[in-house]
Amino acid sequence: MAAQRSILTVAILSGTFLATFTTLLCRSQSIPRAQPAAVLCVAKRTVDLGHTTAQKEWKIGFPIRNAGTRRLVLNELDPDCNCGDRARQTTLVPPGATAEVTVTLDTRFASGPIETTARFTTSVPAQPALNLTVRAWVDAADYPGRSKTEVDAEMSILSRH
Repeated sequence: MAAQRSILTVAILSGTFLATFTTLLCRSQSIPRAQPAAVLCVAKRTVDLGHTTAQKEWKIGFPIRNAGTRRLVLNELDPDCNCGDRARQTTLVPPGATAEVTVTLDTRFASGPIETTARFTTSVPAQPALNLTVRAWVDAADYPGRSKTEVDAEMSILSRH
């Protein structure tokens, strides 16, 4: 039994199973102390608002917990930059703390299914990227006095610009 514990301890310390045990660590609150690292814990990566109204800007908060012993760094990537490394916003989460990251879904000019994803790089080597998504279905009936065909045509024109 002691030999099995030693093998497991060596495997965890070497980082081999760190990614596999991240979820387990977040639930049990136990943190490997021998190797300082940030441990990223996210309860939900996607929020589905279901059917919703148009002409509203939804701001959805995602709690991000650092169950590790080092500071967690999240860099939100600029969606307008194809360079892949330009940070729009940086969030720092101290060890044992929780921070909230907000993802905005704008339904003001939408009809039908809509989705937005915020992309982040992280300071966790086992999980270098994090995507948080908000989706909804916007009914054309939310545009009074106009048919679904008129709304869809207008959305099509707006999406080209």
